[in-house]
Amino acid sequence: MLTGRTALITGSTSGIGLATAHVLAKQGCNLVLHGLLTEEEGLQLAEEFSSKYDITTYFDNADLRQASTISALMTRSLSKMKAIDILPAQRRYLCRSQFA
Repeated sequence: MLTGRTALITGSTSGIGLATAHVLAKQGCNLVLHGLLTEEEGLQLAEEFSSKYDITTYFDNADLRQASTISALMTRSLSKMKAIDILPAQRRYLCRSQFA
């Protein structure tokens, strides 16, 4: 049912977000992984998911405290993955800016 769908999971490099990523990947869901890892660490994590679950992955370490970087994260993610079908609700960051 989730095979071929794509999820963007913020905070997916640790804790509940990482657990969510494993659950979705196990069901064939492609992933946009997000977290505050270095680019190298994030790419390694994405490759581990891709190899283990035979899915397409993309890593981004955007700072979600800024509306402009959230917009850029979405633009980059859509460019790489073509669509975001699932966006699990997690509340780890507070953005005080208004979205345009």
